Amino acid sequence: MSPFFILAFKNVNCKTVKTKNGLSITEQTVCAFSPTVLILDRYLQAEKTMNTEDFVKGVYQTKEEMIKSYFDNTNNTYVGELIKSLNIDSKQMETLKKIIDGTLTDGFYSLLVGIDGGASIGNNLQQEYKLFDEENNSLTEDITGFAYDYFQESNL
Repeated sequence: MSPFFILAFKNVNCKTVKTKNGLSITEQTVCAFSPTVLILDRYLQAEKTMNTEDFVKGVYQTKEEMIKSYFDNTNNTYVGELIKSLNIDSKQMETLKKIIDGTLTDGFYSLLVGIDGGASIGNNLQQEYKLFDEENNSLTEDITGFAYDYFQESNL
């Protein structure tokens, strides 16, 4: 892994400059900065390379977070507000939660399988797509298998 750089600036000198533009005079502060380069090693960043399972798991976690936010009374999401406006009882609320969970599951699962070429995305040609992270590691190796595990088995 190569290190990455952060360019920080240290304030050296500031002064007020007056600019004349037609009949008006504009004042602005102009500062001269001295750049300082900080080198940080990626190992210190607690980052790890994402693989296909991590990618699919992240998509699954996003789906779960969406459902939770829709039905959590402390979050004010647009969908959550629409759900509250229905004024339905707890049994109907559980049914609605299952409907939304199923809808999101179908949508995300279909998209992941479509990326792998196992289904078309929209009305487009069914084909395989490749996703890569910043380090050119594939995020689509056996994506359908992991998608099935997370979205259809639902016990991970």
